[in-house]
Amino acid sequence: TNWQYGGQDWNDSVPFNATLDSGFTQHASMTNPFPDGISFPQEGKYGALARYGLANFNHAGLNVRNAEIYQWNVGVQHQFAKSFMIEVNYSANRSTHLPWDKSLRSQDFVSATNRVKCDPTDPTVCGTAYLNEQVANPFQYLFVQVPGSPAPIFDVPTSIYTQAQIPRSIILQPYPQFQALYGYTPFTAASLYNSLQVRFEKRYSYGLSFTGNYTYAHQTADSDSGANSGLGSRLGSFGAIQDKSNLAAEHSISANDTPTRFVIAATYELPVGRGKAFGTGMNKFADTVVGGWRIGSFVTVQSGQPLAIRMASNHIISGSQRPDLIGRPCTGLSAEDVLNGKGYYLNAAAFANPGDQTAGSTPRYISACRTDPIRRLDMNISTKIQVRDGLSLALLGEFFPAFNHPHFGSPHTRFRSSPTPGSLGLIPSSQPTNQCRHVLRRHLSGFC
Repeated sequence: TNWQYGGQDWNDSVPFNATLDSGFTQHASMTNPFPDGISFPQEGKYGALARYGLANFNHAGLNVRNAEIYQWNVGVQHQFAKSFMIEVNYSANRSTHLPWDKSLRSQDFVSATNRVKCDPTDPTVCGTAYLNEQVANPFQYLFVQVPGSPAPIFDVPTSIYTQAQIPRSIILQPYPQFQALYGYTPFTAASLYNSLQVRFEKRYSYGLSFTGNYTYAHQTADSDSGANSGLGSRLGSFGAIQDKSNLAAEHSISANDTPTRFVIAATYELPVGRGKAFGTGMNKFADTVVGGWRIGSFVTVQSGQPLAIRMASNHIISGSQRPDLIGRPCTGLSAEDVLNGKGYYLNAAAFANPGDQTAGSTPRYISACRTDPIRRLDMNISTKIQVRDGLSLALLGEFFPAFNHPHFGSPHTRFRSSPTPGSLGLIPSSQPTNQCRHVLRRHLSGFC
């Protein structure tokens, strides 16, 4: 059993196997959907040999553990005059024993050496054709009676191992006794984060106050989506593992890497109205209309996140193939240039097909090519109108973003090895543009 699903030995499903040889011949049909019969849950009757000949799905693992997170920080702070403060910090984080990408739950895969082999009797049958080639099934005698062999052990009519031949790829996997073996993703990934952080603040004086932060950072990682790709960065799930027999090649810039981020929030009270620098002697009605106004702003400037480039047609068994990187991947055009028809965001000539069952040289994420950066200004304007003692009205108008600047979506990142780039580098969408909100509040005071 396992902690999330019922034990595989006590529940089962009946597969519909339309083919057993990668589509060369038909096996099941709509008129005869289960030609091999129906298998019932084993309920532990095979003991340590449970699930032999079937897919074994579970959440067990030999190295499931809590992550180790090491943090170190050092900083200085200084106050200028009475109202301005600045703080500079170095902050870093080293995390180990993190979960790998969800795709590594599959424990059965074919090594890089075996993926590119050729049939010794026919050197023209290599790679995918070699892996899909039907070969003698060494496990058949365990599932059906084979002349000259002992009585079978298992009664599993839906198993592919009842057939005389099976695809060679199954035999080359580490656990060939299972059609598939899924455990918990290993907790052996790591990440490293370094940053310079500057915080500044001006307390209210002369009608102005503001606070802000600037971060310059660099983050690398082995994996970003973890065991559950629905958590964390959406981009993290794009960087699936390419070659499960070479996890060292997965180390790259992190999907969450943000080299620069600058934010500042400021409020300014306009010096207009009774007792202010301008209009100090205006009457009460004029002061109610034009006096007491405040303008607030929130500015965000942030780098985009790195992109993950994948082959449009995957030709790595149990992996997510990346192309070879042979040039400069970015064209230098902005997202706005691309949407205006000036070209592509990515340079298709910088990528090449690595070949059948061969891992590409493109890193898991490319630091040089990133999503559209954030450049956003949100603003608000407000005033307080005193109607009489104990009653006032607050008027607020908000505009976000203030100047209707769109934030463009990620470009298409699937590479096709064809004379034309296709959709690679095109940007399909942008986020919604500006919104406005007007609020009127009534404030009462002096009541018990």
